Amino acid sequence: MPGIRDHLQPLELLDLQKCDTVGKIVDGLSRCSFGGRMLGEVCATIEGWVRRGHHVSLVYDGHNDSPLAKLLYNLEVQWGFSLLNSSSLTQYNRSHGSIDKLIAVGHVDERYFNELCECDDIIFINGCGVAKLGQIRDGYFPNAIFADPMYVLPILNMVLEERVGEGFTTAKDLMWRLRTQGGLAQEVAHGYRTLKGMVD
Repeated sequence: MPGIRDHLQPLELLDLQKCDTVGKIVDGLSRCSFGGRMLGEVCATIEGWVRRGHHVSLVYDGHNDSPLAKLLYNLEVQWGFSLLNSSSLTQYNRSHGSIDKLIAVGHVDERYFNELCECDDIIFINGCGVAKLGQIRDGYFPNAIFADPMYVLPILNMVLEERVGEGFTTAKDLMWRLRTQGGLAQEVAHGYRTLKGMVD
């Protein structure tokens, strides 16, 4: 029976001089520690789902007019994902069959958490460390990112644009998108501008 050690890879330093696109930076992060590895491995998992033509559903229980909802609508339109709230899962499963691949974004309504966890392939993206019991194992994070979704989703979208849509996205392009997202995303963009101002 395969164990967790079968998935472990040695950590590598991220050499940004070799990474000229967002996709390459995120790929490099998949061989770094904890947070970077989570981002890199989850992006690779979702990319695989999209490439293989799986139907992907996004579950979001927040306000429909929030900035996060707008990011999710963009993913829905651009990549053909379904956008649901957790209370509609049962009805969706009855009319469409069981959900193949699921991404739970942000806070999830606790009343439906167990139903969400019945999906075999579920990814959690949230800043509060919520995941399926036993889903997180040391050194291997293909299905959870514990970070602000407002920061994660623009990166995920750019990675998909580059790897699946064959676009070309630079770190500068990413910072331009992040600057209007608020929270951690805006802080990262501000840090980038500050650092750039110091070295230019």
